[in-house]
Amino acid sequence: MIVKPIELAKYPFLPEAAVYIKEQQVNIIEFLSSSSGRFVVMDCRDMIIRSLQHGVITPEPIETDDKSILMNTLKYPIMRILLSAVNNQYITTRACSDYAELMNKYLVEDRHEIRSYILSVLDMPTDAMSIAQYVPLSVGLVKSDPKWKLINRTVVKGIVSIDKDEIYYLLRERITKQIRQKIPTPVNKQILEIIKPVCDQILQSWKGSAPSGPVMPGKYPPCIKHIIATINDGENVSHPARFTLATFMHGIGMSEIEIAQLFMYGDCDVSKTQYQLNHITRDNEYVCPGCSTLLTNNVCIHKDKLCEKINHPLNYYRRKKSL
Repeated sequence: MIVKPIELAKYPFLPEAAVYIKEQQVNIIEFLSSSSGRFVVMDCRDMIIRSLQHGVITPEPIETDDKSILMNTLKYPIMRILLSAVNNQYITTRACSDYAELMNKYLVEDRHEIRSYILSVLDMPTDAMSIAQYVPLSVGLVKSDPKWKLINRTVVKGIVSIDKDEIYYLLRERITKQIRQKIPTPVNKQILEIIKPVCDQILQSWKGSAPSGPVMPGKYPPCIKHIIATINDGENVSHPARFTLATFMHGIGMSEIEIAQLFMYGDCDVSKTQYQLNHITRDNEYVCPGCSTLLTNNVCIHKDKLCEKINHPLNYYRRKKSL
């Protein structure tokens, strides 16, 4: 399989990308100190900060000239260097997930040959996979939709069936794991000195990414208000709705005890709820799903005019608080 140069820029985790960069004889310290290098660093910084702020990831056309291809391919190792230097698990999780989502969006529209090749490189079958392979990839997906739970899948002799439209969800998780490999990795002291101001900006953005000030229920998005009202009426709510409520409230700074109290009016098991909240807010730091995921899981409801301009429940809350 011959991978085109433009495809190295789109999918820089491919082994051919590392060979390409080596062939260009790039001295990373000299590059980071150059104007082109600073541009790439700033671009990577913006991608990471946008991930923390739940911004929309939109694939942009990549120019086909040699310089553009090299700079876009170098974003991958430089992103990994920045994340290693920052060394924050939450930031790494968000950034790698969104970077994988960007690559996945390119891939859906790309030629069949490169899609097949990437599936092969990542050892990803298209219609079924072993339990051992499926479970690690589905862990994050289970939190937003119980259909990914192994108990809800068709399993025959240790093989899990995968629908055609599901493979790209699992592929995104696989690419995320590929990107996260060996992060953090040791960073040269000279490189650390060059990128320290940028790392400080990323950390400052992370500290300021959560909505500040007192919790204001009147500013909740319609979907969150609906979930709370449903629970208060004593009705059962879906797993995706519970997960959305818990992660949203955690995202705006509510304590675990306060979040647990929101579920008291429903059919909840107190000890089970507390265990799940610990898992969400302490062990893994899951984040609230975006509007597109909520729409898919039938959690998006009673949309208002502001919803049309918003891509994430936390962005809705921030915008409302600022009005």
